[in-house]
Amino acid sequence: MVRSKYFDNYIFLAFSLLVIVGFVFIYSATFTYTPADPFYYVKRHFIALFIAIFAGLFGYLMPMDFWKKWAYAFFGFGIVLLILVYFLPGDSTGTHRWINLGFFKFQPSEYMKFATVLFIAKYLSRKEDILKTLEPFIVIFSVVFFTAVLIAFEPHKGAALFLLILTTLILFSSRANVKPLLIFIPFIIAFGTLIILTSNYAKSRLIGMLNPDPSTKEGYQAFQSLVAFVKGGPFGEG
Repeated sequence: MVRSKYFDNYIFLAFSLLVIVGFVFIYSATFTYTPADPFYYVKRHFIALFIAIFAGLFGYLMPMDFWKKWAYAFFGFGIVLLILVYFLPGDSTGTHRWINLGFFKFQPSEYMKFATVLFIAKYLSRKEDILKTLEPFIVIFSVVFFTAVLIAFEPHKGAALFLLILTTLILFSSRANVKPLLIFIPFIIAFGTLIILTSNYAKSRLIGMLNPDPSTKEGYQAFQSLVAFVKGGPFGEG
C-alpha cells in the first residue's frame, strides 16, 4: 500500500522540474557530438532515470520499520566500502574512488550520501526532543566529519564537502536549535577552504569562475556562459 501521508508534493514538483530541465540541458550540450543520433545521450539519460525512479519507488514502498532497523547497517557497510577502496587499484591519476565489479562499477562516496541520510534520520528518531541538546550535533558531525575525511583522501573532495552541507541542511530542516548548529558552521567553512587550497583543480576552477579569461582552459567555460547570457538572455543560446 502506498504511504500517501509520507508523499511530499513540493519535493515531487521540484524533482519533476529538475528532470525536465536536465533533459533539455543534456540535449543542448550533446546533440552535436553524435550527428547520426542527436538523442543518443538523452536516451542513455532516460534509461538511468528509469532505473533511478524504480529504485526510488522500491525504497518508498518499503516499510518504514525496515529503514529504521537497518539504517546503521547501511551506514556501516558504506564505511567499510570507503576503507576498502583504498586497498584496490587506483586509476591512471592515482585516485581511489571506484569499486569495479566487472559488470558494474560504483563510487562508495555516492552511496554514502544515501547512507548518511539514513544514519541521521535513525539517530534523530530516538526521541522527540533530542535536538534540544548539544549531544546529537556532536555525535552526528563527528561521524560525518570522519566520513568526509575518508572521502576527501580518495580524493573526492566535492563529495566530502557536499556530505557536510547535506548534514547541515538536514539538521536545519529538522527544526533544530540554531545556536548549536552555528557552532559547526565555521568548521564546515574551514573544511571547504582547505579542500580548495589543497586541490589544484578546485583552485583553478574557482579562479576561472571569478576571473573568466577565455584564453585559459579554466576560464573558457565561464566566459562562454557570460557570452551566452549576454546574447541570449536568461535562457542562453542553446
